[in-house]
Amino acid sequence: MQELDADVKFSQSLTGAQVVCPTCNTVHDNDFASRFSLINDADACRGFLASAQHSLVEVESDVARQMESLAGYGVRIARIDNLLDEERGEIKLRDMLKDESERIVDTTIAAEREVIDLAISGWSEKEDAANALMKELSDSERKAKIVSFYAQKLTAFALDLGVDFGKAAKKSVSPKINETGSYGPRASLAYHFALLHTIREFTTSCLCPIILDTPLQQDQDEKNATAMIAFALKNRPKDMQLVLGTVSMHGVEYNGYSINPKVKESLLRREDFDEVSDYMRPFINKMLGQDQGKLI
Repeated sequence: MQELDADVKFSQSLTGAQVVCPTCNTVHDNDFASRFSLINDADACRGFLASAQHSLVEVESDVARQMESLAGYGVRIARIDNLLDEERGEIKLRDMLKDESERIVDTTIAAEREVIDLAISGWSEKEDAANALMKELSDSERKAKIVSFYAQKLTAFALDLGVDFGKAAKKSVSPKINETGSYGPRASLAYHFALLHTIREFTTSCLCPIILDTPLQQDQDEKNATAMIAFALKNRPKDMQLVLGTVSMHGVEYNGYSINPKVKESLLRREDFDEVSDYMRPFINKMLGQDQGKLI
C-alpha cells in the first residue's frame, strides 16, 4: 500500500507530458488515466485488506468457541476416567466391564458353536443313512434280482415283437442293438419297455410320462406296425402315463383320450392357447424357479 501511495505522489510531482524510465529508458505517458489507474489499484488493495481483516476476526472467534468446547469435553473425559478407576472393594469398574465383555463374547461363541455342532450332527446322520441305503441298493442279491427281472421282461417283449436278443439279454442291461431295417425299431421298443418296467418295479423315484414319438420307423409293414402300436398300449407300466404320437393307429382300437390336430404341423389350437398357457404357467415357472409372474 505504501508503495502504491508513493507511486501516486511521484506521478503527481512530474510536470512533463512524458516520463522516461531510468532503468530501461522506456517512455511512458504522464496523463490522468495513468494516475487514476494507480489510485484504483490502491483502493482495491485497501478493500481487500479490510475484507481479509474482517474474515480473520471471524475465524479467530470460531477458533475460540471450539477451544471452549474442547475444554468441556476434557472435563467429561476426566470424569469418565475417574468413574472407571473407582474401585468397588478390590475390583475397578474398568476391570468389571472388561470381564463382562469377555463373558458375553464367550457366551455368543458357545451358542454359535452349539448351532454349528447340531447342524454337523444332522448332516452326519443323513450321510450315514445315505451310506446305508447305498449299501442296501448295491447288495449283490438285489442286483441279481433286478437283472433277472429285466431279462425276463426283455425276452418276453422281444418275442411279442418278433425279435431275438439271444444270450445278450441275460448278460447286460444295455445290450447293443446293431440291427438295421425294420428289425431295429422293434428291438429298441422291446428294450426300452423292459427297462421302464424294471424301473417301475424297483425305483423309489417319481415316475415320469413315457413320450413315444411314432414307433413306426424304417418302413414297418402293416403287420409289424399294428403289433408295435398294440404292444405300446398293452404293456404301458402301471402308474405311468403314455403319450403316443402316430399318424395312424393301423387298425388298433383305443378307447382312451386322443388328440387329433386340425391344423397341419400345429398341435395347439389358437383359440385354446390362452387357457393352456394359464394352466401351464405355474408348473413351468416353478420348474424355472419363478413362482409368480408371466410365463418365462
